[in-house]
Amino acid sequence: MGSSRRVVIASGLGFWLAVAGCFPAVDGQEDVLADTAAADTAALEETASPRDTGGNDDTTVSPDTALPIDTAEQEDTLAPVDTATPDDTVAPADTQIVADTVAAPAPPSGVSASTERAADIDVSWLESAGATGYRVYRCELDDCAPESAWDLLTVDPIGGTHLLDADVEAPGPPGAPTGLGASTDDPDEVLVTWAPVIAPLAPRYRYRVVAVGPVGESAPSEAAIGHRAERPVTGYEIRVDDGGWSEVSGSAGAAWHDTAAAPPSLVAGEATASKGTFAGYVRLTVAGSAPVAGAEHSYRVRAVTDYGPADSSVAVVGWRSPGALSFRWERSVDTSPEGFAALPGANGTTFDDTGAPADGSVRWYRVVVSADGAADAETAAVSGARQPPPGVPGGVAASDSLEAYVLVSWEAVPGALGYHVYRDGTKLTTGGAITGTSYQDLTAGPVEGSWLAPTGLAASTNDYDVVNLTWTAPGRPLGNKAPYQVQAVNAAGDGPLSAAALGRRAAPALTGFEVEVRPSGGSATWYTTGSTLAAWTHADPPKATINGGTVSVGQGDHRAFVRLVSSGASVGQAPSVTYRVRGLLADGTQTPISLSNSGRRAVGTLSRQWQRSTSTSSTSFFGGLVGATGASFDDPGAPSDGSKRWYRLSLSAPGADSRAVGTTEGWRLAFVQVDGGEEHTCAVTNDGQVWCWGVGEYGQLGRGVFEGADPLSPGRVPNLGGVIQVHAGRYMTCARTAAGQTWCWGGEHLGNGQVGWSASPLQIPALTGATSIAIGEFHACATLATGGIKCWGAGDGRLGTNSWEPALFPASVRTSAGSLLSDLGAGYQVSTSWAHTCGRLNSGEMWCWGSDGCACGALGADPGSFDYFGTALVAVRVSLSATAEIAVAATYSCARHSSGAISCWGDASRGGLGDGTTSNAGWAPVTVSAITTAVELSASWLSTCARLANGTVRCWGGNESGQLGTGSAADYSATPGTVGPGLTAVTSLGSGNSHHCAIQGGDVYCWGANWGGQLGAAAASQDQYGHPYSTVPLKTVLP
Repeated sequence: MGSSRRVVIASGLGFWLAVAGCFPAVDGQEDVLADTAAADTAALEETASPRDTGGNDDTTVSPDTALPIDTAEQEDTLAPVDTATPDDTVAPADTQIVADTVAAPAPPSGVSASTERAADIDVSWLESAGATGYRVYRCELDDCAPESAWDLLTVDPIGGTHLLDADVEAPGPPGAPTGLGASTDDPDEVLVTWAPVIAPLAPRYRYRVVAVGPVGESAPSEAAIGHRAERPVTGYEIRVDDGGWSEVSGSAGAAWHDTAAAPPSLVAGEATASKGTFAGYVRLTVAGSAPVAGAEHSYRVRAVTDYGPADSSVAVVGWRSPGALSFRWERSVDTSPEGFAALPGANGTTFDDTGAPADGSVRWYRVVVSADGAADAETAAVSGARQPPPGVPGGVAASDSLEAYVLVSWEAVPGALGYHVYRDGTKLTTGGAITGTSYQDLTAGPVEGSWLAPTGLAASTNDYDVVNLTWTAPGRPLGNKAPYQVQAVNAAGDGPLSAAALGRRAAPALTGFEVEVRPSGGSATWYTTGSTLAAWTHADPPKATINGGTVSVGQGDHRAFVRLVSSGASVGQAPSVTYRVRGLLADGTQTPISLSNSGRRAVGTLSRQWQRSTSTSSTSFFGGLVGATGASFDDPGAPSDGSKRWYRLSLSAPGADSRAVGTTEGWRLAFVQVDGGEEHTCAVTNDGQVWCWGVGEYGQLGRGVFEGADPLSPGRVPNLGGVIQVHAGRYMTCARTAAGQTWCWGGEHLGNGQVGWSASPLQIPALTGATSIAIGEFHACATLATGGIKCWGAGDGRLGTNSWEPALFPASVRTSAGSLLSDLGAGYQVSTSWAHTCGRLNSGEMWCWGSDGCACGALGADPGSFDYFGTALVAVRVSLSATAEIAVAATYSCARHSSGAISCWGDASRGGLGDGTTSNAGWAPVTVSAITTAVELSASWLSTCARLANGTVRCWGGNESGQLGTGSAADYSATPGTVGPGLTAVTSLGSGNSHHCAIQGGDVYCWGANWGGQLGAAAASQDQYGHPYSTVPLKTVLP
């Protein structure tokens, strides 16, 4: 560091006033300054504390931190207070301290104070070199002269360059408006005015900043003025009478126009009219007319700021006053006091009506009194009349359309004895005055020329509905015009001539037109237009023809929709039409015919609208399909259950004949019947196709290959159609067709005389005419149209043929008497399970045979009476009658009665009898609980389901794979539970080994075991062996 110099530093305000020379002392002030400096030093010795050098950019001053300080000059200079440093002792005012450091910090620059903040004033400055802190001083702008007016806001120097001063006054609210006035002389409004409200200013403050350094303080900064944000007046509100406050339009204005104030009114007065007093006029007078001011209104005004409304002004009163009175005299159009018309120029309190009838006839008069702002008022009507002088004929007219003469006519003049007629100044009535009011001038000049043909015929080609024709009409041949006048004559002499009217003779008048219409290739027809207008519209010109093309309608091709396709539809031009026109004349003749021209309808773009019948009849109503306006459309609104509907395509185009084409039946692919095997399921669609899914390792899916043990998604059985019912067993599937054929696939006993397997359907001739089929574990049975009941497959007493041997062909079931079961009545339905079968005859009798597997009475008879192993080799009678359907499970059997009730018998250990118990009931039937409206019955290995009349399904029995479909995972249920959710309109049931299926709305829903994919959808649950299953119905997913 260079050579140092000693500087004398005085403390406190006295230093800056006396030594620094920034604020020169006035006469007599030196002693005061010295005393002040000494006092400052003493005060600092008591209050000095280490400077806060940490700095804080946001320092807020509260009233508790403000201290008064000395001031040197009123406007510009703020004297800082010198404080002791931590290592120094404050010296008295007259003490000098020798320092080695020369410079104190420079005064802060860039000092500013905010004016827009609502809650405080933001004081900021730029950093001073060498400063370790800052002190901020404040005084009120208009009171900075005395020393006590400056407040020290920061006792301890602050380290930042920013201070928020919240200890300042906010501006006050605006006062009530003054000078309020309301007009009383305007006819249209009350003008309310007031003096604009000036919002109070916020108090202004002056700020200075002193930089504090290690050895001293800087001179005060330049002063900055700031204040809190003010509250300007943003608008005004006005209150009329006792109403609510309303915003004044144009918020900054100090005036308001009340155009809704009550209007003024008028007193019409009394009118008088002379009667026969004056020859040339009727004298009119009115007296007593007067204006009436409108009702008074009171007004108050208040100012509005962002903080809400201010105080209200005092009330003033104003009203509307009518303008100057004006008058309009009116006269009746005839002798009755009705139908008045204004008299031109009659706008005073008196008027002489020279237009009154010259013949002295009475007219009625009234005065309409008007004034700006008020509704018109009118006097009562009074009558008046002229003294009649000789008159001038009025209404003179001369014809210009008659052929033989010119007809002159006029109005009668009161008091006239006759009339003279003049043509071009020459009197025509030389033989004396005529007494009528018309005259035929037979000597008028002749007509020149003759009628021509219409020209410029044009026919439109741009209108879809009509052809518009226009042409130019020929001009009418006429004679030369001459002026005609009429003069009234009476005993007093001839009156003045009337105004002239021009007249002339003319050729026969044009009364209309005829148009010739000649379609292309057709004959001509003339049409009368019925008008003299040179235009006509041909309302029904030929339309264009639409070519319908071809239409195809889907018939069971898609599950989700019916596909509609149109191709080749088109529309061409409309046929052209040739037109000619001629005029019709009053004498029955015609003008020459015009030249011809051709026109036609315009043809617009071809539009398509697919339509569907509302029922299965092609004669039912066809409704348009929303959005179906293209050449193709997939109809998702076709009945989901596959019901047939009729479709057609409506074709139209502006200017063409609409037509509907392709009325054809269509339907969505829908399932109508379903049945299940052990690990597969098959269903019949409404188009007679069979779909199968699940495991196909034995060929039971019928797709032509043995497809292994992996589950397969639904697919069609190829080369098989016309199917009305499908039946599935453990490894075998059979289908019956509408033609009476039976086809089977899988194995191993197909009924064709062989033991083996087939992955494709084989026709079984022995089953031709089968009416029902049931397939069990290793055997199958069928009822035939001939009345027989036959079974085939593995033996072991299952077949009811009185033999233990298998049957490769269907063999007849026999009774214990050795006769055929069909001898007792035609078979109607059979149902099989693992080892036993039951059949129902048309009579309603039930017979069962085979083994129930547990000697539990599943055959409906005492097992002790059967052959070895509790097997009935022939059919035994079940003690039930009036049965409508049977369903056989592994160890029990059930029957549906025509009443809707259900009976079951056999093993009840897993709730199979549905009567709420698990006690074996034996062969005696018991009634299933809470079912009285059953319409269909279907059984799996150990569970049974019934479809009720309301479309819901209820199931009972074993539930180890969730096959009851109720959402429960319980092992079994001895009482029926409702399957769901979602099954409320079921139309068909089918059952597999451990799963059930239903048809609803054309879709297949299955529940229960799914280890072979037999549900046709993914199941989330798994049993203890990892096999998937579902306790609720799943919709089969088609590929």
